[in-house]
Amino acid sequence: MAEQNDDKVISSRVIYLGGEIDDASTEKAIGGLMGFNVTNARAPIHFILNSYGGDAYHMFGIYDIMKACSAPIWTLATGKAMSASILLLAAGHKGERRISQRATIMVHELQGVGWGSLSFMRQRLEEYERLQKQYIEALVEETKLTEPKLNKLLSSNKETYWDATDAIKYGFADKIIM
Repeated sequence: MAEQNDDKVISSRVIYLGGEIDDASTEKAIGGLMGFNVTNARAPIHFILNSYGGDAYHMFGIYDIMKACSAPIWTLATGKAMSASILLLAAGHKGERRISQRATIMVHELQGVGWGSLSFMRQRLEEYERLQKQYIEALVEETKLTEPKLNKLLSSNKETYWDATDAIKYGFADKIIM
């Protein structure tokens, strides 16, 4: 894929996901991943994250494409990888998941708005529980955290912040870059 005038795909085989994981950023990330994978399934794709996170459906959309790619995906968190973006950091090619020295990662329970009728809120609750279960399963697969540890962290009703050293300790990243 040629260089574009777009801040999400900044050069050949590099994808930058900054800000919120939303419709536009998901479209760019998935398009870049798929395009680079088709172009050369052996050369690494560099996926740079500096994100507060975002929608769980978008997160899983990107995550599923990452897992389907034959090309190794080298992830780098710089600045922040929070909420939904931590799964994307952890989903990178093992051994090539990097974090910058002063980056921060944050994990919390999936969040959403459920106002409306009682039946609608029950339906949304069931859906959030399903998504939360998928989120925990994916994080257990990608990190060194266990399901009980994640359940405890996520049910604490708070945000948990870690530095780059902790990101490696808990298996979200493999290397700190200077």
